[in-house]
Amino acid sequence: IESLISMRRAGALVLLGHGGRADSLLYTGKIYEYLSSGRPVLAIAGEGPAADLIRATGAGIVVRPGDAEGASKAILGWLRDFRAGRHDYLPPSPQRLSAWERRNLAAQAARILSGIASDNPR
Repeated sequence: IESLISMRRAGALVLLGHGGRADSLLYTGKIYEYLSSGRPVLAIAGEGPAADLIRATGAGIVVRPGDAEGASKAILGWLRDFRAGRHDYLPPSPQRLSAWERRNLAAQAARILSGIASDNPR
């Protein structure tokens, strides 16, 4: 609980991907805690589900691992906005996040599997 409180107090959060090919296959469960924090997320990750989720929900900025310039620009931009009194980051709405909820993802997977099964008669 204390970690969630700390996340909500932070100016921004950094999400590190798994690295390499793993980023194209999966994402950490920590991403949901970050999304629920209402804070902007700097995701340092390769292309894959985590990057897609951050972009689709508008939860923050994605930079590829090793892109120090991209990460620096993101952080400096947020710092400039903070110092100028601009706190206009809007966390993703529940509607934007709903497509990524477990029950909706499971329903989508079930539809795909059902479609595959019906295309392959026994």
